[in-house]
Amino acid sequence: MTETAVETYETTTRGAASMAAYRAVRILQLLSENTGEDKAMLSDELIRRLAHPDDPARMPISAARRSIYTAISALRHAGYEIEYKRGVGYRLLTRPLTDEEVIRLHGMVMRNRSTPIAIRKSMAQHLVAMASADVRGYLDAPEPAPSAGSKSTKAPRTPVKRIDTCELIEQAIDHGTTVSFDISSVTARGETEVARMTLRPFAIKQRDGISYLLGTVYDARGADDTLRTVEIGRMRNVTTRLLDGKKLFAALDEDDTSSAA
Repeated sequence: MTETAVETYETTTRGAASMAAYRAVRILQLLSENTGEDKAMLSDELIRRLAHPDDPARMPISAARRSIYTAISALRHAGYEIEYKRGVGYRLLTRPLTDEEVIRLHGMVMRNRSTPIAIRKSMAQHLVAMASADVRGYLDAPEPAPSAGSKSTKAPRTPVKRIDTCELIEQAIDHGTTVSFDISSVTARGETEVARMTLRPFAIKQRDGISYLLGTVYDARGADDTLRTVEIGRMRNVTTRLLDGKKLFAALDEDDTSSAA
């Protein structure tokens, strides 16, 4: 039944684009898992593995040699080095994928609202499998439904501001920009301190109805390797900038909420 649904959806224009992206993600995962000095995957093997995944819970997807070639070309264009030898097959040279790449791809997949949620989640599962244990646990954690009590306590918040902030962060992720914001914390002496922080964002994650930003600390010397998680609702005076410092979007609190890139 799953295969029938996939084929029906794939006949639409939107479905064809979504399934092409899904196919590329699956191929990237298969090459990442099965590539080594003495390993490679032929087109026929990729076609078989796509149509008959090892995990029956994962969605099968149809493919032909031409669609395999198209997906490989797209991955190469995206920066992945994939070698091909006649009679041997395809081999991924840029291995392993970094957590940053996995997080960025995961975020792009989950934000693509033109693709049905079932397909997005299935694509995300394959990406999660390629991440390190720490990141895998974060991305793959279930999102419990918020309780009635939590809804009532969150009612006074300003939802418009939070939605705008999420949209701003999504644009920053898409454009490869950093996000700067003020965030307060309480010291051991009970005093409130406000600090300005700059992160390079990778993804937005929701838990219990609260949105969190996942990114790495960024300063003039470059990005830190340490992942940071910040509750978006606590962020104030949010701005995003190009990595060279040129302003891309104005602060949300200003009258003019956008500026030319």
